[in-house]
Amino acid sequence: MKYIYSVKSGHLYNGRFEFTRTNLYSSLAKAKAEIKNVIEINKGFDIENDTFDFGGFNIKFNEQITYNCLSTDDKPMRLRLVLEKVIVE
Repeated sequence: MKYIYSVKSGHLYNGRFEFTRTNLYSSLAKAKAEIKNVIEINKGFDIENDTFDFGGFNIKFNEQITYNCLSTDDKPMRLRLVLEKVIVE
């Protein structure tokens, strides 16, 4: 089986996370490097990491990284990155 890794980026809006961007990677190492880079660039803090295991929907696992950062006008923001391992058929 062949896999790809997707990283979805979202922000908290009206009590729910809205995902506005999805990037695909050929390896887990590249996807995790992108997550680390995004958090460093945004100067993220209060980082929470949750992992979920799925058996269906062609998704093997789902990792959610939620963190806080400051927007360009120094207002606090809550962001989330979702990493998924997806089966490619």
